[in-house]
Order: sequence, then C-alpha cells, then structure tokens
Amino acid sequence: MIIYFSGTGNSLTVAQNIATGLNEKVMHMNEAKKLKTINDRIIGFVFPVHNYDIPPMLKAIIEKLDFPMVKYSFGIITHGGDKGNTMFSLKSLMKDKGSDLHYYSDVLMPVNSRIMYGLLTDKIEERISDSKTKCDAIVNDIKGEKQNAQKIRKNHLIAVMHNLADTNFLKKRFTPVVDTDLCTNCGICQSVCPVNNISVIKGKAFIGDSCEQCTTCMHWCPQVAIHYGKRKVRKEQQYHNPEIKLKDISKRNL
Repeated sequence: MIIYFSGTGNSLTVAQNIATGLNEKVMHMNEAKKLKTINDRIIGFVFPVHNYDIPPMLKAIIEKLDFPMVKYSFGIITHGGDKGNTMFSLKSLMKDKGSDLHYYSDVLMPVNSRIMYGLLTDKIEERISDSKTKCDAIVNDIKGEKQNAQKIRKNHLIAVMHNLADTNFLKKRFTPVVDTDLCTNCGICQSVCPVNNISVIKGKAFIGDSCEQCTTCMHWCPQVAIHYGKRKVRKEQQYHNPEIKLKDISKRNL
C-alpha cells in the first residue's frame, strides 16, 4: 500500500510509477483518513515537501493510523530542490506508532512553489523524464527491501526555519485569497482543496480559516483568480504535472 498526497500531480505521478513497479495499490491520504488500521506488510508514503517538512494534514492522518502488520516501510518525497526535515519527521512518526521507517528516497520534480517565489523553470520535461528513471531505481531498492533510514538525522537549522515559517503571522500572510472580479464559481478550487476549506458565498469562491497553504487551488484555477493577498499570480506561474488530469486530483478529495 502506498499512501500519497499530491496537489499539482508530481507526487501522484511518482506514487503511481512506484506502485506499478511494485504491483501495489495507491491510496490518497483522504481515503486513508477513513481507516483506523492498515494491515499491509509493506507501507509507503509519497508526498511533497511542505515548509521544509511533512505536510501537516498527512502527519495528522499518520498519527491516527495503526500499522500492526507492517514489516517494511518507506517514504518518498518530491521536491524542487530542498528536502528539509521531511524524512526525519516521518521516521519519528513511525517510531511513535511502534514501527520503523526502513527506506527513504527523494525525487526532484518541477518547482510548484513558483507562485510564492515567482520562480519559473525551463526544465519541466527534463525533470519529469529523470524522475521516471529515479522511480525505477527506487522500485529496485524496495523490492530488495533496502534499508537506509538509520542514516537520517535532523537538521536543526532547517527546523528553526520551519518553526519561523509556521507562525500564525506568516500563515495568515500566505493564505490565498480569491479575486471575486475574476472568479466564475467554476467549482474547481473546491474540488481540489484537500481539506475542504473552500466554500461558495454569494456565488463566489471563499477560502476559509483552515488553509494548509498547499497552493493546489492556485495552480488549478483556470481564471488565475486566487492570489497571495496583493501578490497577483500570473498564468505562467501556474503548474501541474502534464501527466495528471484535473479529475485525478479532484476525485481524491473526499
């Protein structure tokens, strides 16, 4: 079993490639949220780096799950260049569940935090192609039940950066807002929000108080109507994995 979270499709693509190689099935974190116990022998997690760490919504789900039958676990992160303390956090979570994290790896993907930083990349095709080769290597490692997680160490400087970015002040600053002049109430942002935090008020989308700052809504909005406050998003800053369709993201939002 591979549990994944994906906003723009990068992690979903990686999860699917690994699952195919292992003949395993994938499960969105919101499907896993409905469960109390997973009785698979092998359990894996595929997700993007979020603020130098594991996405808090995925962390909360793992904390509630039990893995009594697991004998081998792995974590794979997707990122645009910074891996943060994600694997240390996942290792700690599994330890708290009375289990171990045995194997970890990472896959460099096209940058999807460009909305926040204004970054563009001309290496989308190259990174996606390289990611498939990396996934093949990961599959071989997992088939051989390679263990390397004992090498994971916490980076304390990155932990400080994470804590600073996790303050309410910065969270509020980077919570997206909807430009009601541009919003056509197409419903796409509602369908892709992983925490069901977007509603409709007076015929326009409205982002609530439980935003995870995952930027999924920003990337998928066809009208480019969702911004960081006064920082306007440009069409060329939006990104989603070219191998993933909108329905692949929205249908997993439960």
